[in-house]
Amino acid sequence: MLWEKKNTLNDVNSVKAFLYVSVRNKALNTLRHQKVVDEHQREMIQVLQGEDFYKNNLIEEETYRLLLAAIDLLPEPTLQICRMVMNGVRNVDIADELEISTSTVKYHKRQAFAFLREKLGEQVFLLAFLISLFEN
Repeated sequence: MLWEKKNTLNDVNSVKAFLYVSVRNKALNTLRHQKVVDEHQREMIQVLQGEDFYKNNLIEEETYRLLLAAIDLLPEPTLQICRMVMNGVRNVDIADELEISTSTVKYHKRQAFAFLREKLGEQVFLLAFLISLFEN
């Protein structure tokens, strides 16, 4: 900023004054920004400590536990493919690694999803019950 204003600042006193004012304004802006950041952090801490966070986390953990328990009941080849899919491995890569066709991978995926839908269909009432328990 000093370089941009070099033509308007004629003497040492005006340069000195300009630098003092610039530094003061920058410091005040930094303090204002830090105040906003601190307030945002306080709000986030309150949210994370809030009751809803724990309720939602508990429901999510229970759902995940039920899903993993149901996955463990799958037959071995379907289980292996399901775990690979959950880890983000593509059908083609699964087929290459297991030395099977991609249509076989798709078949096992369909079998896994049908099995899980059937198994977890019984648990839907449990999840709804958990949600209703924590609503109160």
